[in-house]
Amino acid sequence: LFYFNGTNYFGHVWGTGNGSGESGTSGTSGTSGISGTSGTSGESGTSGTSGETGQIVYTYIPIGSYVWSTISSIGTDLSYVNTVGNDTDALAWGGSYTITPTRVWSGSSWSTTTALNNGIALSSCSGTVDDALSFGGYTGSSVDWTEIWNGSSWSTTNALNSARFFLGGCGTTLSSIAIGGSTGSSVNTCEKWSGSSWSTTTSMTVSSRICCGSCGTSDNALAIGGQVGGGISDNVEIWSSNSWSTTVSLPAINRYGGGFGAHNNAGLIGGWNGSIDYSSYFVFNGVVWFVGPSILTARCRIGSSGSVSGAIGVCGRTEDTTNVDTSEVLST
Repeated sequence: LFYFNGTNYFGHVWGTGNGSGESGTSGTSGTSGISGTSGTSGESGTSGTSGETGQIVYTYIPIGSYVWSTISSIGTDLSYVNTVGNDTDALAWGGSYTITPTRVWSGSSWSTTTALNNGIALSSCSGTVDDALSFGGYTGSSVDWTEIWNGSSWSTTNALNSARFFLGGCGTTLSSIAIGGSTGSSVNTCEKWSGSSWSTTTSMTVSSRICCGSCGTSDNALAIGGQVGGGISDNVEIWSSNSWSTTVSLPAINRYGGGFGAHNNAGLIGGWNGSIDYSSYFVFNGVVWFVGPSILTARCRIGSSGSVSGAIGVCGRTEDTTNVDTSEVLST
């Protein structure tokens, strides 16, 4: 259901449940008999009325109040750009085998700052504009590199246990998770970052996953779509209590979508279904996926970060063939 308040539409879903009836009241005691006759028995209590149908009202997310708008370009056609931050303050890097500057979005324009120590493509990331982590990737083969950003420069730190690219990731520089990817063959392997080193943790329930959208924290995360096993998928898994389980599927199969937000307040923009690019924006409230306002340029392999009330999508690829220098922000 979409609710219209006269200006904007809001996503809203409800369900029903059965209420229980109250217990019947007990019968009254019989009156005493005269001269030895028995008292009459009390009447039976009346049955309780049936309970009213219960209503489960799920949290709605105001999606009609927000729109995507094009912002200035970063100056280079890139895809799979690592991105942290939001619509007013963001950091973007990678997306090329050659060393390229790290970009800073101020909310009105892009500027450049210190580059990674290594040129990297198809990597993943976590963190914030001031403290970020870059891990994995591809330079002609998969790499296990990890670099950490301190707000002004990058430094190399302890590597992943498994070199891979096309992986997902989320968290902070103190605690992150690296999700799936390819070592040359697709895997379901996951690793957790402790702030100083990586350790292997519980694998996903699917046999393998690459090119997924991902978001959340190292304790509560989503792995959204991607290529699962041999095909593009709508499967979504949730990471909680150090284990993975399947949750509500996407409305459509999606590879290379850009994920952002929290595990129970997540967004996914763009993507590819094997034939065409998407301009879709899906929003997940932990119970159901909503359709939000579309991005303006359909594309896949988008760098993305933020929340469902303020996000950024950086560069990407059209028809999974041509890198583009198009960026957009979600705001009111």
